[in-house]
Amino acid sequence: MNVQSVAVAVYMEGRTLIGTVSIPEGSRLSDFLNDRPKTQAEFLTLTDVTIKIIDGTKETLKTVYINKKSIQMITTLEGDSARGIGAKDGPKQYPFIQKLPVRTTIHLPGYELSGYLYCTQTRGIADLFTQEQTFIPCTDAMICDVNEDIRWKTDFATINKNHVSCFEEGE
Repeated sequence: MNVQSVAVAVYMEGRTLIGTVSIPEGSRLSDFLNDRPKTQAEFLTLTDVTIKIIDGTKETLKTVYINKKSIQMITTLEGDSARGIGAKDGPKQYPFIQKLPVRTTIHLPGYELSGYLYCTQTRGIADLFTQEQTFIPCTDAMICDVNEDIRWKTDFATINKNHVSCFEEGE
């Protein structure tokens, strides 16, 4: 199986881990996180890791195994690196379902994220939070660290819905 390396930042309570995750070529990061084989379902492997702790200290490790339940969100560090084959122009190799972007603000412990979530014409944003998938993809997001009042933009984030305290549609 061919794999692609995706540079990511993994946000957890009190720390951020920056490193690389390997996903099957042509896969989307959010699908990879939601559809892991049952033998690896609980942990995400991150390599070449820099850990930034809230107190300002840093640590570098070769490999870290992260319990996915502890992840608040993951952002990509390189543009469209987490987009799958559905993002490419031309015919799709599978049934394609058109989804509509809906501007949404999401509140997580320590972070506020404003970006686009995607839903079908027959389902709304609230339905995303009742589906089986844990990680919800978001594009063109502005993230605010509410403790430090620092803001940054990312092309892609995937949010662990179990850490969402509330969300609202619109600007």
